[in-house]
Amino acid sequence: MLDEIELFKELALEQNCLYQPRSFADDYTRIHYFRGANVQPDYSLYPTEGSQVIMMAGLPASGKNHWVANHYPELPVASYDDAREKLGLKYGQNEGMAAHYVLDNVRAWLRAKQPFIWNATHLTREVRQKALDLLYAYHANVRIVYLEHPEKELYKRNSKRDTSLTNKKIQSMFYKWEVPLPTEAQQVDYIINHL
Repeated sequence: MLDEIELFKELALEQNCLYQPRSFADDYTRIHYFRGANVQPDYSLYPTEGSQVIMMAGLPASGKNHWVANHYPELPVASYDDAREKLGLKYGQNEGMAAHYVLDNVRAWLRAKQPFIWNATHLTREVRQKALDLLYAYHANVRIVYLEHPEKELYKRNSKRDTSLTNKKIQSMFYKWEVPLPTEAQQVDYIINHL
């Protein structure tokens, strides 16, 4: 066992990642490496140009809509909430129809290589992975913007919103919640307790 630890230490020293994260030629190469591609971290892949996508992530009432409106009001937004509103649905009602509406827009923007924002909770790695698989299939450059606030603040904000989503439902989401990892996208921004 000690020999294995010593061998790992030597490998980490050789790769220059014992005391800091492994460096990569660029973000495009880094993302493909962590998504399982057979790439050499020190040599740049030649990126295929795709859409610039901002993927929002965070619990309901964390301020995703507010952040989007303040930072990128000019970009089109793929939003399940907006889709429900446009289709005349309430939260939890015919989610499949809302999802198809959103995915149709996302695919159209990806085909056109148009920049856009995907505004959804994207709470778990599994859910984000499905969305990221689609985005990376179209060679998108992805930035995840993760918003986080204390639990009581989320309940307070949610109570003031015009929504059928209850605080009890948000409470159940806390048990599924997984913070995005830096390896999931070219850039991951963590915005914590920013009002």
